Amino acid sequence: MLGDVKLQFVNSDRVDVTLATQLTVDRLSVLERMLLNWPGPASVALHVRDSELAAATEHIRTSLAFRRRSNVDVHIVYRRLVSYSSSSSSSSIVVRFVIEKL
Repeated sequence: MLGDVKLQFVNSDRVDVTLATQLTVDRLSVLERMLLNWPGPASVALHVRDSELAAATEHIRTSLAFRRRSNVDVHIVYRRLVSYSSSSSSSSIVVRFVIEKL
């Protein structure tokens, strides 16, 4: 009892809470540890440099922390240069990975 409010805990299997986070490649190991302890769904925005894209996607595909899960979406966000005649600019690209349960 807290003041006039009675606290009641419910079974965590019935609570719809999604972990939503954003991070860079250097924090992937922290996310993997989090996923080992968080059974609920997760939505992750992973910001990478163009040069990190291949290694980041391979890491996600081979990581046990991701492969064990069917309720984790990883959205990879990176910038790539787009040339328009003599000028260049950058645009954001989002690649979505759905981790399928093996």
